Amino acid sequence: MISANFQQLANFIWSVDDLLRGLRLLKRYVAEGKDAERNRQRMDQIRASYIGYLDPVTLVPRSKLSLNRNNDDYYQRYLVPLEDHLPQRGFPASVHAMRKAFEWFERRLRDYVKSSADPGPRHGHRAIY
Repeated sequence: MISANFQQLANFIWSVDDLLRGLRLLKRYVAEGKDAERNRQRMDQIRASYIGYLDPVTLVPRSKLSLNRNNDDYYQRYLVPLEDHLPQRGFPASVHAMRKAFEWFERRLRDYVKSSADPGPRHGHRAIY
């Protein structure tokens, strides 16, 4: 039972990590002016539905998920706010693994989006850029 719950939790965390990478890619599209307004709306909706909310007073993202004591600070400070530069020194091995996985999947997602040059809406779906 414990391993099944752990697997469900691990799958959930990877899903959240995938969402964060997608959000970071949308953030780049907004900065590059690629359908900026609609991609901003997508970002806001995905963040509100799955990741957390943007505190209206401090404008700091607040996550729905918290990790263990070794990884939560890095996750909350750098991954959830979609920081462009992820610090690499002075962290436990588990944080380095999380950062490397985040960066690896982000590169793969970016390559996938580039390689699947979407010509436009098909079958009722819209392009994200």
